[in-house]
Amino acid sequence: MAKIIYPECFGETYLYDVIKPSGTKKPIHQGPGGIGRVLKQIKIKDTNDDTLIGIIDNDNSLPTEFEKYSRIDPEDPSLGINPNVRSKSGVKYYKHRSQKSYLIIQEPDLEGWLCKIGKEHSLFSKNSTINTPKKMKLITKQNSTRLKRNKEFSKLITDLQTLPESPLLEIKNFIERI
Repeated sequence: MAKIIYPECFGETYLYDVIKPSGTKKPIHQGPGGIGRVLKQIKIKDTNDDTLIGIIDNDNSLPTEFEKYSRIDPEDPSLGINPNVRSKSGVKYYKHRSQKSYLIIQEPDLEGWLCKIGKEHSLFSKNSTINTPKKMKLITKQNSTRLKRNKEFSKLITDLQTLPESPLLEIKNFIERI
């Protein structure tokens, strides 16, 4: 029984390559097709014992398939919670009502989420080239290999991991818990 992660975009693929939750296979980048494609990939077939985890943005309207998911508590994934409650990091966690598949959703999107946290913790330099979602999108649309080479983006991700209540550690712990 493996945990397989399906990130929606290159930025999310890179993020999960960096945090490397134990018990997971290398993230399978979904590319064009967005949220709908991720939801299609994490549908479980009857013979599959793997735990499937989709990583998506909430920057567009969610497809009807999303209605099959319920909010869960990141600290105790067996508990359902009030749909308006967010985790400390602002990420929302969902579980399929009848299958072993999960969704992790950053809001409004990866870039907006990273910029918000980066600004809250003063992680951007004065001359930052990635301190707005628009600027960051220019970088996160690149493949994971190019993202690794971007020193400013890599430093932001490293800095986020070292925060006292790291949002990346919260996500990693959630994935390891399920």
